[in-house]
Amino acid sequence: MGLRMLYYHLLILENYGKIPHQAVVYAGEKPLRKMSPIVVTNSLKFEYRLIDLNKVNCSLLLNSNEPSDWVLSILCKMENENRTLKELLTKFLTLPQPKREKYLTYLLHTAGLRPKRLNLLRKEVERMPITVEKHPLFLEGAEKTKREDVINLYKELNLPPRKDCEGSKSFPRKG
Repeated sequence: MGLRMLYYHLLILENYGKIPHQAVVYAGEKPLRKMSPIVVTNSLKFEYRLIDLNKVNCSLLLNSNEPSDWVLSILCKMENENRTLKELLTKFLTLPQPKREKYLTYLLHTAGLRPKRLNLLRKEVERMPITVEKHPLFLEGAEKTKREDVINLYKELNLPPRKDCEGSKSFPRKG
């Protein structure tokens, strides 16, 4: 990674005449171990910033006014995950609807990097007055409910399955 960062540094310096401020942000679930932010040779010493999100206190991002920072907070260090996830979701409730759904979808995808938190987050989302329809976690349940609703409606009305719906996802085959 270090040599690649040095290469980017030199390309930016050569093309733009400016020295970049570089950082590598580590978002892995396991602790960062073998990556060094320093490249040293006989005639050169090069450094860049290395940020391990596991060590960043999530309150730094939660206190921001930017929803994109709130999304990243899911990857940071949390003292009390349940309480912090509730606080995080409450922040999303302050956003107008189209923006809320957009950032909640980003949050759920990002939370995939922390499976335990994703499960906790799903439980919290289901308890709150929030609608998330575009994430796979919620699509499966919504599709199943719609399908069951259609079947129950047909049964209540004593209607036979429509021929053009048989075998489709929206209506099961008879039998």
